Amino acid sequence: GEQIVASAKNLTTRQFPELKTLPRHRPLSEKLLCTQRLARWVEHNRTQQTLNEAQRSIAREFKQCKVCHPARCMSEMHVQLRFDDAAPKIQRGVTHWLPCVPQRHRVPMQVINILPAFFKGWHEKKPNILFTYNPSLTIIPLQNEITVPEAAYVATFRLTPWHQCGFDTYNFKARKVNLMGFTLLKADLSIINGTDAVYDINKYGDLVNRGKKFNNFRLFALNNTLYLTEDSTLVELRIRTPGWGAADTLSKSNSKARMVGLSSQKEGDHRKPPLKRTILSAAYGGEGIELSIPSVRILNKAPDGNFNLFQSQSGDVFLELFPYRPRKILPVYLNKFHNAKYINQEENVDESFTTDQYRLKRPYLMERDRGGACCVKLEREFTQDLSNRSAVQNNEYLLLGISSMRSLRRFKNSKNVEQYVFLSRLYAFVPNPPFEVVVASGLFCFGFASDEEGNVDRYAKLTKAKNVLEIGTVEYEGCPAVQVATGIAEKVGDDSRVVVSFGVNDCVPRMVEVDKRDMANHLFKALSLSTFIDPEDALS
Repeated sequence: GEQIVASAKNLTTRQFPELKTLPRHRPLSEKLLCTQRLARWVEHNRTQQTLNEAQRSIAREFKQCKVCHPARCMSEMHVQLRFDDAAPKIQRGVTHWLPCVPQRHRVPMQVINILPAFFKGWHEKKPNILFTYNPSLTIIPLQNEITVPEAAYVATFRLTPWHQCGFDTYNFKARKVNLMGFTLLKADLSIINGTDAVYDINKYGDLVNRGKKFNNFRLFALNNTLYLTEDSTLVELRIRTPGWGAADTLSKSNSKARMVGLSSQKEGDHRKPPLKRTILSAAYGGEGIELSIPSVRILNKAPDGNFNLFQSQSGDVFLELFPYRPRKILPVYLNKFHNAKYINQEENVDESFTTDQYRLKRPYLMERDRGGACCVKLEREFTQDLSNRSAVQNNEYLLLGISSMRSLRRFKNSKNVEQYVFLSRLYAFVPNPPFEVVVASGLFCFGFASDEEGNVDRYAKLTKAKNVLEIGTVEYEGCPAVQVATGIAEKVGDDSRVVVSFGVNDCVPRMVEVDKRDMANHLFKALSLSTFIDPEDALS
């Protein structure tokens, strides 16, 4: 035990060598978190002290921060963690490589290590190289005609020349192409052969998104119906798989798109939804699947940007504009038009653990939390022994989501490439209005694909070696420079796990399985050193 604590002290010294304090400090707001107080103490002080001394000062000054005192902290083996040490443990990870995408849209493997020379001058030729990332998934809703016995999930991906893999290609910014990858997945997250396809949603123009372009393709299952979202547009999707034994056959529109009766609807417009639907034609693949759009809804009160959709315990649908500090929610009426009002909530919730958040000061200021991924049920069986709060004990479940934060501006890294800072956090809230946030975690990143996954996606190993998160002079080798959670779903066949999907460096799609109990521990417990460091490693 003493050796583990000593290891924790060494780890802390390595992480925080630059911490400084002054004999006096500026007044700090009572509403600030202890981590924020420590960060401001450091920022406004000049005489060098150790981290332990700074923590003692905060603990003496603010009674709410007594837990920061090193004596108490170390007795519980609790340390402030690096962003790449603090994520829930990944039990299994998968990266996808859509088989239907022609090889002419891939970087040839024989030149993968000489890319700058290979792509020299290609900005003039404008090759159609496509990168696949930002996956979204959900369990297949009931209102779909799917006859594939093994189908468990539906997943979408963004396909575009734009990427931040970390290696040079060509002037991809000039290639404003965003295609939607689509596939059905088995319970083990593998692609079902013949169900993968690529669609150009943007060619439907005003019919789908008021002439604006879809960049990402996020899925939500609401009231047994599948929806695709981008900014304030809600597109209903229907799936048919007549190639797997249905009585009828695929629509002839597979080779040519048919626009049949689809009209955009706005909140306040009392026209009835059209009875006919638009059937999409696949640019590639889709031989055994048919995708159609029965209706489109424009949410006028929803500003542009990522947001989450979720259902309350009673089944009503809500739109989560800002998940955390401040929390802003809007009711959504899918079957009727209604002049909805915002639900606003100010939280006073301390994060359950602290990471290197003290580094996120000028110039690394962050935007407010945005969606991410939401929501799955975090049942009481996983939380009831971790908290005696009434919100935990009196509800059958909480709703669990993952928010995303991005820096206000880009910064040049050690390779002289400008990049944002991206981080994530867990949060859980009551499933009934006003949807009070019960608890939130500290900031973290989910990490790169494993070497085994990298054998599937040929870019995975390259981007891990070339594009990691940097804040100042600190490199987080386990954090991609770009990472945003884009989907979350229950694990089919295992109620104790969830599946989280996210993009790695705008380069690789990744889906991971995480235990609900581990997520509950991250939310309700002060994470200990033993969570992340094996005792035998600490003794070595």
